Amino acid sequence: FFFIFLVDLVVAALEINTTLDYEILATQTMM
Repeated sequence: FFFIFLVDLVVAALEINTTLDYEILATQTMM
């Protein structure tokens, strides 16, 4: 169970990182 929880955390962190990257790209293109 702990391993699955760990994988879940990693996936969530990756999703947050990708959304942040997309937002940075969007702001750069807006400017």
